[in-house]
Amino acid sequence: MPISINQLEELRPDSGKRILGDLRGIRLYLQSQGRDPVLLIKPKQVANMHWEYHLTHDPRSIAQKEGRHARQKVITLPQVVEDNFTHRLNTALLGGSNYPVLSAASSIVVGTASSIAGLFFTIGTTALSIGNFSQRILARGGDEIWQVEEIGKSNNNGKTVATHVLSYFLVDPFRTQNTRKAWLIHEQRQSITLT
Repeated sequence: MPISINQLEELRPDSGKRILGDLRGIRLYLQSQGRDPVLLIKPKQVANMHWEYHLTHDPRSIAQKEGRHARQKVITLPQVVEDNFTHRLNTALLGGSNYPVLSAASSIVVGTASSIAGLFFTIGTTALSIGNFSQRILARGGDEIWQVEEIGKSNNNGKTVATHVLSYFLVDPFRTQNTRKAWLIHEQRQSITLT
């Protein structure tokens, strides 16, 4: 008999990190390597544009840790400096190709921030964008991207629901000698049906 939602562990709050954007490229890469992109859940279409997500294994499997947690190394970044994926990843890690000082200056010149309130809003948002230096990381050749899946429970609009979390971590296996450094770069959540 599967465990109930109340017996599932509470998941950490959503980080809001979405560096990788659309994950179709990673999923296609894994499929080309003969690996399943997502190990714990699978989509099932129940109506024209409505999907439900179910466990890939017997619902009783979530009573065991292996049924609630899975991880796999997705990619080892190539040593080539100009690799397209590494370049796009680093651009996203640095905040994308949006330059807040230039966009603020151009919006003032064009007149988008013509009112005093608009000007203060532009200055404030530019300062927030510039001040976002809390964790600057860059991917290098030899770094790895790992996919981690978890099934647990979370609060969705006041209701406890079974949830699947798909996370991607940038791992530097060489940065320290005893433990590997890892940074969460992407997270997706999906409510799942346990039956």
